[in-house]
Amino acid sequence: MSKQPDKRSHSGQMLPRESARKHQGPGAVAEDRSFVKALARGIIVLEVFNVSGEVWLSVAEITDRTRLPKPTIMRFLRALQGMGYLHHSENRRRYRLGAGVLALGYAASEPFSLGEIVRPYLSELANVPASVLGNTDVPFYSNNQMLMQKGLLQD
Repeated sequence: MSKQPDKRSHSGQMLPRESARKHQGPGAVAEDRSFVKALARGIIVLEVFNVSGEVWLSVAEITDRTRLPKPTIMRFLRALQGMGYLHHSENRRRYRLGAGVLALGYAASEPFSLGEIVRPYLSELANVPASVLGNTDVPFYSNNQMLMQKGLLQD
């Protein structure tokens, strides 16, 4: 059995449904009784806005990008709009993310300090050989401040 390539959006990012499959693995949704498929599909609808890079999406665009049936998409759109996670413009006949998504993002980021957020990226950068980076200015984090070191990686 040959592995099929990941399905990607126009911008090259993995489509939400494919991303969910990759994280769960084939058949995992059916086998895991604690996995709520309807909730996952609703999140897939929200993720379409992140993957597309577009602010406003039509029902047809959302349906096409999620590969979910249009009646299912319509139910999710109404529910997400009613909860404040999506906003619908009658004039545009399109949806965009609502303030509820922003509130969730803010709540998720609040307990993290800047250090906690950048630490994994800086650790990854620290493992890059100096020959790859060359004579590069390198950011580092110290005492709750982001600092730049000029020419840190000179040989």
